[in-house]
Amino acid sequence: IMYYTILVIFMQKKSSQYYSNLATPVKSRGRIYYEPISSLRTPHQRDRDRVIHSTAFRRLKHKTQVFVNTTGETGMNCGGIVSLADGRIWTAEEWFRYSNEDIADRDTSDFIIGQGTVDGQLSPAGFPGFNGEQIKKFQNYNYMTEIDPRQAKAVRKQYNWGRQAFEGGVVLPDNKTVYLGVDNTPGFFSKFIADTEGDFTQGTTYVYRHNDSNLKLNHFSSELSTFGEISAYDEVNNRIYSTNSGIIGVSVFSLVDGIITKLTTIDLSSYGFAPNSVAVQNGILAVAMPATTKTDNGFILFYDKDYTLLNTVTVGALPDMVTFSPDGKFVIVANEGEPNDDYTVDPEGSVSVIDISNGIASASVANASFAGVTLPAGVRVFGQSKGSATDLFISEYAEGSSYNKYLEIYNGTGSTVNLEDYAFPNVGNDPSVVGEYEFWNDFPVGATVADGDVYIIADARADSLILAEANYTFNFLSNGDDGFALVKGGS
Repeated sequence: IMYYTILVIFMQKKSSQYYSNLATPVKSRGRIYYEPISSLRTPHQRDRDRVIHSTAFRRLKHKTQVFVNTTGETGMNCGGIVSLADGRIWTAEEWFRYSNEDIADRDTSDFIIGQGTVDGQLSPAGFPGFNGEQIKKFQNYNYMTEIDPRQAKAVRKQYNWGRQAFEGGVVLPDNKTVYLGVDNTPGFFSKFIADTEGDFTQGTTYVYRHNDSNLKLNHFSSELSTFGEISAYDEVNNRIYSTNSGIIGVSVFSLVDGIITKLTTIDLSSYGFAPNSVAVQNGILAVAMPATTKTDNGFILFYDKDYTLLNTVTVGALPDMVTFSPDGKFVIVANEGEPNDDYTVDPEGSVSVIDISNGIASASVANASFAGVTLPAGVRVFGQSKGSATDLFISEYAEGSSYNKYLEIYNGTGSTVNLEDYAFPNVGNDPSVVGEYEFWNDFPVGATVADGDVYIIADARADSLILAEANYTFNFLSNGDDGFALVKGGS
């Protein structure tokens, strides 16, 4: 059975000959006369064509759906998913298969993801990261499979969600989080979080199994429009401390026997910015806090197990990653020293070392800067002060998942620049001739970039957040191994 919506038609016939042949499928496979094996197509292909091209089926083509076989065979499809975000549909392959003997397919040769079976069943849809993997035929069952009823085809099997006896699931309105249920005893519950909204080919799959001796994983809650970038585990008090951008503070949880329970929140809203990092050792919590003005010196806050502030130590501008030394006598923090948006204030990056060997109350700090460091020849320093650059330069290139790519060009020359005098040629993969371009790309007529500003080129299919910042769209940005250059004055 392929991805078809099968309409079984029972027709009453006066002749008993039909019923006798239907009762002997080994001999006739449900037909009046035995058909020998064809050298041109498999029995599977012959039966598929017979169903699709039959008169009865053609009469019904506007009343039903035929799901073209693009992902391999399926069986016992159950509840599935209808997305709460955009209505996309997945069917659940529930009845778990353990061997080729458990399936009724005539072609049980090995299955190659993205190709089909070795003996000829084609299944071209595949899946990024899994294509080319050769598996047993039965191992291509028991996945959530996305279908497109409008195009009458199976889109893909979600190999990255795992192979389970799926019953159903739900895609949350954020269009990134998926909860999946299995119809099995013992059962388990799984969750998938996509890296990019609406793109379920890349992300992370989590699982909770009710057999606690085999796996312990607990999901406390999900919060939209917030993030907890850094977490630290306090083994003395069995706690998890996590930065929280949504409430500007540190979330505190207990972790006992694999169960996460919310305890409290350390409110840091008076600082104006969310904490950048946390670390904990011997029951003492260290929190890296930027100043209200990020170019000013920031702070390391020390708390005890009762959430009492023990000391505030001033460090460099925009402290980020913080950690304790293994012996617990020192705290080290990297200070990013990020400039303001127009580079009129650009604090120096540094590393602060806090000595707490005589107790938190007596903490002292020493700062290591990079003043006087001589850079090797050929090393360029980006982020110069406004107006100090002699020409434009590519200040940033980002390549995320799917089409989320952009190229950023910075103007620090002191005046507006007309981009019609420039171009951004590229080469694909390794260049045919080193130092020579293969594709010439001009900027649009009339394009300019103001002093102290950037000009962003993005893929037209990128996320809306990227496109909102883009000045120009270009759909041939790098797939990871192409080279781009910014040139002036022709080729």
